[in-house]
Amino acid sequence: MKKIFVLPLILLFAAVLCASEYKFTALGDTHYDGAQYHTSPPAKSYQKRERQRNYSMWSDGRSDAVLAAAAKKTTPEMRFVVQLGDLTQGDCDTSELFEKMFADAFAKIKSHFPDNKLLIVKGNHDVRQLNVEGKSNGPAAKALLPLIAKELGRKSITGNYMVMQGKDLHLFLDNYVDPQITVNFVKECLKDNPDTRYLFLYMHYPLLFSSPSNHPYITGDYKELTPLLAARNVIVFCGHTHMNTFSELTLPQGKITQVVLSSIGCDWYPEQAPTIKWKDFDALCGRIKPKRMKMPAVTEMLSVMKSNPLSYICYNRQAGFAVVNVNDKEVTAEVYVSDSGKPWVVKTLGRNVKTK
Repeated sequence: MKKIFVLPLILLFAAVLCASEYKFTALGDTHYDGAQYHTSPPAKSYQKRERQRNYSMWSDGRSDAVLAAAAKKTTPEMRFVVQLGDLTQGDCDTSELFEKMFADAFAKIKSHFPDNKLLIVKGNHDVRQLNVEGKSNGPAAKALLPLIAKELGRKSITGNYMVMQGKDLHLFLDNYVDPQITVNFVKECLKDNPDTRYLFLYMHYPLLFSSPSNHPYITGDYKELTPLLAARNVIVFCGHTHMNTFSELTLPQGKITQVVLSSIGCDWYPEQAPTIKWKDFDALCGRIKPKRMKMPAVTEMLSVMKSNPLSYICYNRQAGFAVVNVNDKEVTAEVYVSDSGKPWVVKTLGRNVKTK
């Protein structure tokens, strides 16, 4: 009789282990682009520079080299691959071209990770369309979100969506809708899942002030969320700045740990080690322009970050990716900036406070 139950018990044990211990890969900005998505020349100097940068890095193999290096460290059994926004460059002349850019960008990234679910959050370039004032959410809603929904086996999703992995809650946030929609989404998810082991949050814009050019509304919109997220010791992954940055803010409620990643091909320097840009938060604050320092949202967040225990370090622009290891003891991130297979740095992002 014992033999009859051996296989079911093994499968049950494997399922429990699989749910509690797993890995995933995180990618930063990729800015997929090509001349075929633009019918008019760039009108502004920065657009011209960005197109030249993008055309070059996608045609000469540097962008694919970043993805290939990440693919080498991503095994089929890994839960998913996260891309942290600015999947595309945007700046398309029409919605149809923008939709084509999304379809091709998704297919390009997916080709490197055919056995893994590809989960994405929108970036500011993913809502940037020529001749459209403000945010252009339509192309992403039509061409990108259905692809993500298919990865998840769902009929549809919005830009705010959640994934449960065992007892871990993963929240994917949309920075480009009414902020209150996102705030309400997070509140509802936290309320509906009160007994999580780890809380992960993915968004394009940094939650914590991360670079001198952070837009003030990054902090303003989410001020309401910081104590709620800290109470769950949230681990945040984001992009946008094109610099690898690590922050940990300790509030009375708990910790906010933030990792900023970049995977943009123009900064792929696999033969050299990253160098420090700002060694601590004071060094960062010394580079913020006086005009920006007068913005209420900036001063409020800086005040919170300066008056509570904080660690911060930012590195010069260098493309890479992270492999995140999750188990019942802790969450660690192996950050890679080459195809050597050896991590540049390993960071402990959180510990399971419920483990005795």
